[in-house]
Amino acid sequence: MDSFVADYEVEAKDRRKIPPGTGCSLRDWNDLCLGCRRPVQRKIAKGEVARHNKKGDMWMVLQGKVYDVTLFGKHHPAGEAILLPCAGKDATLMYNKFHAYVQIDPLLGAFCLGVLDPHATYEPPPPYQFRKSSESTAEKNGPTQDIPVPGARGEADPRAKGGSRFSAPLITASLPEKKGAEKAATGSFPPSLGLAPRKVSSFARAVNEPPAKPPLPWKPGEPLTQDIVSSSCSKDRLWTIIHGKVYDLTAFAKSHPGGPSILFKNGGKECGAEFDKIHSFSAKAQLADLYLGDLKTSPSALLTSSAWAPPPGGRAKGRPPPGSAAYPPPPAAASGGRDPAGVALSLVAKRDISPNSAVFRFKTDDVRRFAKFPVAGHVRLSLQDGGGGASRPYTPVNVDADPKAGRVELEFVIKKYAAGTLSEPLHALAVGSRLFSTLPLEPRRPVPLNSPCYVLAAAGTGIAPILALLEALMAAPGGRPTQIRLVCCNRTEADVLLRERVEQVVARDPAYVVKHYLSDEPKARVGSGQVGKGGGVVRERFSQTACDDFFAPLASSPSSTTAVVCGTPSFNTAVSAWLQLLDLRPIVLE
Repeated sequence: MDSFVADYEVEAKDRRKIPPGTGCSLRDWNDLCLGCRRPVQRKIAKGEVARHNKKGDMWMVLQGKVYDVTLFGKHHPAGEAILLPCAGKDATLMYNKFHAYVQIDPLLGAFCLGVLDPHATYEPPPPYQFRKSSESTAEKNGPTQDIPVPGARGEADPRAKGGSRFSAPLITASLPEKKGAEKAATGSFPPSLGLAPRKVSSFARAVNEPPAKPPLPWKPGEPLTQDIVSSSCSKDRLWTIIHGKVYDLTAFAKSHPGGPSILFKNGGKECGAEFDKIHSFSAKAQLADLYLGDLKTSPSALLTSSAWAPPPGGRAKGRPPPGSAAYPPPPAAASGGRDPAGVALSLVAKRDISPNSAVFRFKTDDVRRFAKFPVAGHVRLSLQDGGGGASRPYTPVNVDADPKAGRVELEFVIKKYAAGTLSEPLHALAVGSRLFSTLPLEPRRPVPLNSPCYVLAAAGTGIAPILALLEALMAAPGGRPTQIRLVCCNRTEADVLLRERVEQVVARDPAYVVKHYLSDEPKARVGSGQVGKGGGVVRERFSQTACDDFFAPLASSPSSTTAVVCGTPSFNTAVSAWLQLLDLRPIVLE
């Protein structure tokens, strides 16, 4: 076989997923690709591809196109090391062997360099040769003509003697010293020039010398008040408050996956709610190294609180005494150093609904915060308290709250993946076991419930938040939507989850249509079981053409259509790109 083609056996242990680093998940890769411009396409020879075959410089060929996967290595679920054997080669066979279901262009299209030209020859550029510092001017520039300097220190002008100005010998000239100038010059000028040392201006000194850092307004051990934290929000110092605790984000701002601007936006104030909406357990674990202390309530913070403010006229008369009910209580510290967002869930029951999926029923005593779940919201589950280990987002398919009994029961559909870092241990849990959850989190972009038309796309267990959205739309106070089109993508018919509940909702109106796409079964259209016009089961992979055909009727009025996507990161990236071509701005759920 051609040595340029990568084809080898990969052991199961090498394909195990590893926890991604900070800012290195597939979702972060999707955000990175959205801000990149596609390079200029060109024809590339095999020899040029083969040169980029090491860590930090990796190209590979996939289906005839050349991609720069240097940055993608850190975002690969199995790590960067599994890509190195394919660097500088044609990895199409390996890609089709393990990732045939993943669309290449939506995943790597932003880093496509061009197409492979198998017949082109490549000549590497000659290595750059550095010149030696001892080379003379003649060696670098060739022979030169010496030009004399007439009248230097009493020497006669060679032109007065009839000599040629191009043949006279070179006369070394020394300028006369200026009056009042220092005889010894500093810097790189020869002393014979007699130049005075150059004075450094205050502007140049300010540019060359690093500015002095402003003094800290706080010493370790002293109480941290709102006044101190609010004054520490600048390019030199960035402090913020998360659940009543103060953190120093100055050094971390430049490496923040979302950029430093969002940190400065929330600098100097409480941003615990925003932090919980976006970040996972692993991000919370990193805060331990940035912790400064707990926030203490200051007098100015009490004056500006919403509970009480001085009257509009100047002096504050009748100010309530400190400690009265007019002031908000200080934030309670978490007991035992435990994350206040961590909630223990106990497994009550478990039942299988497919060969690799099951419904898990958990209970918690936190009725106040779990009884009202946000629409299409989710929690992040973890097996370890305090944010250690892997965590994944899950949306409950049932929330059964009993305020009188003081408990809430949540049902989750959890699919078991081969070598899954969290799904395999979850399926091994016995009844009575515990795991830990965040508080209910809302979607990054809220889903409006008053749109007349909805375009929905789900893959695998991503149907859970889509189902929650459908049921919320049916009970919306403003009335049900006029049109809904839903696509459910799975590998086989046995993998279709919650099908009966979805079709019960869709059957309420003939304008509601659901279509199932099965990628791993023979291509054949099934006429039975169709719901609505154009619905049913299609045994083929969901593609851009199918997306255009199915969603185009609702894309004619994008201002009145809401698009929602939920599935794997590669599915979200591909479908979001297709919907954007239809002038729709999709909302991606976790």
